[in-house]
Amino acid sequence: MSITFSESMTRLGRAIAFLGQDGDRTIHCFVTREALEDATRATNLDRGGLRAAFQTYVQTIRRAAEQKYAAGSIESDGAVIVVSLDLSG
Repeated sequence: MSITFSESMTRLGRAIAFLGQDGDRTIHCFVTREALEDATRATNLDRGGLRAAFQTYVQTIRRAAEQKYAAGSIESDGAVIVVSLDLSG
């Protein structure tokens, strides 16, 4: 199972949202602000800082989302949420 990710992202509250596609299925993915701040060792990232952090770690974030999806570690609504622990190893 392989996810094709969209290049777009959107800031939603305390997370960055991005989309993946598995065949005909759209997968709503999120990476938390805390995960991005931990990855960059920064605090209180502003909108530009969150976007920059996402772009810097986009491959790691996508890989973590794909691994969680493949393992069935999804929310009840089908979303995949990437947290700090997912990016630390």
